[in-house]
Amino acid sequence: MKLKDLRCCDKCGGQIALVFHIVEVTQAIVDGAAVNREYGMVQAMGGSVALASIMGVEEDVVKMVPHSTKLILCQECGMSGELNLAELVEKRYDAENEKADKEKSDEND
Repeated sequence: MKLKDLRCCDKCGGQIALVFHIVEVTQAIVDGAAVNREYGMVQAMGGSVALASIMGVEEDVVKMVPHSTKLILCQECGMSGELNLAELVEKRYDAENEKADKEKSDEND
C-alpha cells in the first residue's frame, strides 16, 4: 500500500496507528446454472457426489464480483467486534465517487 492510499479509519474517522487493519470486501454470486449442471451430473451418477466430481467438469458455482472494496480500520474499531460491513462499504464507495467527481471537476476548470 502506498503512502497516498493511507487514510483515516473508515468506521470512526480517527487516525490510524502503526498497527491497523485492512479488510477487503468482495461480493459473491451463486451461479444457478452451474449449480444445476453440477446437480444434474450428481443425479446422472446415481447420487454420488464423489463420482460426479471425477466424471464431470468441476466448475466454480460461485462467481466473484470484479470490484472489491478495501476498508481501513484503526486497531480499536478492528477489534471492537461491531462492524456493519454493508454500511462501511457504502460509505467508502460514496467517498471514492466523491473524490473522482472532484478530480474530474478540477480537470475541467
